[in-house]
Amino acid sequence: MNDVTIPTDPYEGYRALRDKAPVSQLEANGPWQISRHSDVHQVLKDNETYSSEVSIRPPEERGQPTMLFSDPPLHHRLLGRACPCICRCSRAAARVPQSLTTPG
Repeated sequence: MNDVTIPTDPYEGYRALRDKAPVSQLEANGPWQISRHSDVHQVLKDNETYSSEVSIRPPEERGQPTMLFSDPPLHHRLLGRACPCICRCSRAAARVPQSLTTPG
């Protein structure tokens, strides 16, 4: 959708995407966006058909792979390396006293 009007309620925009453009390409030869939950779920489960590899640059120009833009098995390997750090950070955040996170 290339409507130039910005809705004041973002949920109206989400609803319009689901109703009018559930699968749309953001720009010519660019990434796709999928707006219906069931479609997103299907895409995430089927990496044989759908890919997170969105770069149109040749591999030698892409730099290091990331979890966001990689498919299994590389995605799983990168996630496995990051998971201990993510878990540690989550546990640490859970122990932060509320007085430090509440404005006041």
